Amino acid sequence: MDAPKVNGRNWLAKGLLQVILVLAAIAYIAVKEMSPGSSAQNERIARLEECIITLRPLPNEVAGMKVALDWVKISVDNFGKKLDSHIDKSK
Repeated sequence: MDAPKVNGRNWLAKGLLQVILVLAAIAYIAVKEMSPGSSAQNERIARLEECIITLRPLPNEVAGMKVALDWVKISVDNFGKKLDSHIDKSK
């Protein structure tokens, strides 16, 4: 069984050639876009650097919040103990 022919050529080979050309074009565009001098890549790098700079003080801020929350917990516990002692005295 022979494959159908278009203009005297095997249409499977012609289709395969088109797929290869399309994939080659996509690969070329992708490589060109990601080249070191690419503005898109430079913009992405700049955004990542901004994110990193923004996140640098975060561990210190979290540590400060933890200390503050620990202080609130201790204060609430002390307040609860005082309430319990007043409730026990009133009985």
